[in-house]
Amino acid sequence: MEERTNKVHWERRFSGRVSYPRSGMFGLPSEKPHFVTHIMNLSETGIFMNTSEVFDLGTKVHLVIREKGRYIKVEGVVTRIIRKDSSNLFSSDCGMGLRFIRSSEELLRIYMEKTADASQPAPLSH
Repeated sequence: MEERTNKVHWERRFSGRVSYPRSGMFGLPSEKPHFVTHIMNLSETGIFMNTSEVFDLGTKVHLVIREKGRYIKVEGVVTRIIRKDSSNLFSSDCGMGLRFIRSSEELLRIYMEKTADASQPAPLSH
């Protein structure tokens, strides 16, 4: 199956995603993270973040996520790119996916809590 030119996939996803709208900063390992991003979703193995600044596939990226007044630092490699082009100028889904190289226990705990919550039946309304 051939992808549109603005979508590039490097690996297949192996774990489910959960919504995780958070702000963050990212950059190359050799520099202080300075690009602003909005995290869209989280999986056990990575994240997808909205940004117009995308790096090449395979690039190592440092990411700092703001979580309840604290900062979570993770390291990942770019596995998916969606570039802004004339067909998606106003789309919010341009950005890149990262596979974690080094994550945090806290981020894994957040993912596990969100997946456990999603598997629980909704409470009955009165």
